[in-house]
Amino acid sequence: TRHTIQFAEAQRAQGYIPHDLGYGRSDLPSNSTNGLFWKDLNAKFILLCYRDFLLAKDEGFLRKVYPFAKKAFYWLASTDKNKDFLPDHEGADQTFDLWAFYGASAYGGGLFLASLLALEKMAGLLQDEPMQKEARHWFKKAQQSFEEKLWHKKYYLAYNNAKDRLSEKQLNHHVKAQKVSLTCMASQLVGQWYANLLGLGYIASPERIKKAVSTMLETNAQASSFGAVNGITPTGEADKVNAQSQNCWYGITYALAALAYDSISE
Repeated sequence: TRHTIQFAEAQRAQGYIPHDLGYGRSDLPSNSTNGLFWKDLNAKFILLCYRDFLLAKDEGFLRKVYPFAKKAFYWLASTDKNKDFLPDHEGADQTFDLWAFYGASAYGGGLFLASLLALEKMAGLLQDEPMQKEARHWFKKAQQSFEEKLWHKKYYLAYNNAKDRLSEKQLNHHVKAQKVSLTCMASQLVGQWYANLLGLGYIASPERIKKAVSTMLETNAQASSFGAVNGITPTGEADKVNAQSQNCWYGITYALAALAYDSISE
């Protein structure tokens, strides 16, 4: 809990949670590692607050971090420029800091959905009924957009900055314009993995989640002997748009394996 409190106390005035602690670094800014405000950090902070409360069972800790969690939510909500109730990416503004996303993303959107469930839980524990209702409202709207904008046949899209329910012809046009990525990311459901960890329930359709997990096991996990490849194109090859998309990250591979185990166990 100590580190979570340290991040809470480092929260910027507008509500942004920095990537790391410390000031005056000679190599990189402390707000993030590439100068952009990352869209996944605030959701992770909210989840971290609830996780630490579940571990510590300390209501005093929860009361201390809760105002920072609420402020983190409002900052993240303010990044929703197109009013679809999902944070809007504007480039390489998340942990894949060489990989530019635009609009809604499965990775960032899934974490946001999980964080809304965690925020609703915390608000309920502290009898903050207005925040509890607001978190639930945002979750329902965001979940709808997540399904409509990001589900594609058998997995969730890396990102979509175009309109809902695009035809195949429209999809191809928007892919060329970089408004949509058809890449299947190994991290597309880390939000569901975290939700499972905290007992929060489903962030999206259970049937689609199971289908997406199966797809990731068939594609991302089979593309390398070193782990799940971060991005796989519709042709079954590693996405070579940047160094990170064609790489394997052991944390993502672990989360996918754990999510797959949960899916099989149900």
